[in-house]
Amino acid sequence: MKTVEFPLGVATSIGSLPHQTAAEAIDFVLTRQPDLPAAPSLPVHRPVEGMVAQGAWGIPGVDVDLAGTLRVPDPLALDPHAPLADPGLDGPPWATLRSFLTAVAGRQAPIKLQLIGPLTLGLALVDAGVPFDLAFRVSEHAVLQHARLNVGGVRLTACSSTSTS
Repeated sequence: MKTVEFPLGVATSIGSLPHQTAAEAIDFVLTRQPDLPAAPSLPVHRPVEGMVAQGAWGIPGVDVDLAGTLRVPDPLALDPHAPLADPGLDGPPWATLRSFLTAVAGRQAPIKLQLIGPLTLGLALVDAGVPFDLAFRVSEHAVLQHARLNVGGVRLTACSSTSTS
């Protein structure tokens, strides 16, 4: 594994951005954070890009609407080991991320991705009616799968951009 050295005080961002469009947000992070641009999300303008909606997206038995609202019709039916029903970055929660990955395709320097943690997602599932223990087993598994998908999406983007050069 390649080690990346960052200078002290390298600028990046955490969380959502207030921009109106993906292009504006991407331009902002690439211009203002050239050493470590963070993949933006725009939940103010696309609520389904909120971290809870992204984290819950694809969990079998959890419905996420475009407003970013979670519903769990049968909480006891959740399987804490089930693979994600939508195991890619093609869905609506990932629109800005896809645009960002396209914009940084071929970049050799690092980028920063962000993802909800299992504690936050677990609490959201509890709020949606899932029993505590089950909510956290489901969230742990879902976050791990989403992390692998994000890294895989970056690798796929990097590989496809280098294979055409």
